[in-house]
Amino acid sequence: PGDGGAAVIGSVASLDSGEREMRRAVQELVRAENDGTLDAMTKAYAGNKTDAARFFSYLPVLSPSSLSKANSAERLCALGIWSERAARACELLAAVNGSAPRYFHGRRVLTPAGLGTLLSFDGATEQRRQASPEVPLSPRHPLSPSKRVSIVNIDGQGVCEVNQRQLLDLNQRHVLPIVTKGAGARAGSGAGAGAGVGRSSKGRGQSEREVLHLEDGIKLDYSSPLARAKMLQCALAVGPLLESLVNTLDGTLDGPLRYCS
Repeated sequence: PGDGGAAVIGSVASLDSGEREMRRAVQELVRAENDGTLDAMTKAYAGNKTDAARFFSYLPVLSPSSLSKANSAERLCALGIWSERAARACELLAAVNGSAPRYFHGRRVLTPAGLGTLLSFDGATEQRRQASPEVPLSPRHPLSPSKRVSIVNIDGQGVCEVNQRQLLDLNQRHVLPIVTKGAGARAGSGAGAGAGVGRSSKGRGQSEREVLHLEDGIKLDYSSPLARAKMLQCALAVGPLLESLVNTLDGTLDGPLRYCS
């Protein structure tokens, strides 16, 4: 395949048995996704754990801790989930957005009055700077977001001042609690062990599990077979979007899209 296509999984002869099982399972999942049968397969598995999807248990674990590793994009590429181009885009986005401001000029934000375009996150400071550029700003301006304002061009209403605390409450990412269960080292050794994306623990005893607790009482165990399949399906869907962010001429991020996060 070309540069934008799925990565090719090389020979597995030199890999340990656990790694070979994992890569075969990934190949089965990719085939099912391409054939359009994966959704039906997951529903059948959820109903009676049908043998048709028993390979779910051998899939790698994509959890917050494994995906936060520096080489997780490289690992997803090695497993055949992402192409090299998608992995490069992910690494470039992480490098650029890691140092970029979260609330930059032009970002689309939600306000109590509706959607709008952010003009200035710290509006009062910007107004004082424009009104009296020769006067140094006082270090005593309000530090609490509840006492600050942001300037937003709200759709259909024009430029408005928005309480910064309200802006943050509506736009900051929601961090849900994750509980780690189980004890002992993570499963696996040898090829691929500790390489960011978690390895299959099928037949190897219980390792630590990350469980996400949602607000409505539902729990998501990232190591469960269904969660493994669904997270990999999400990764497959994101791959082409990442590929589209890379300039094919020089391999850099394509213009303003570097601020997409």
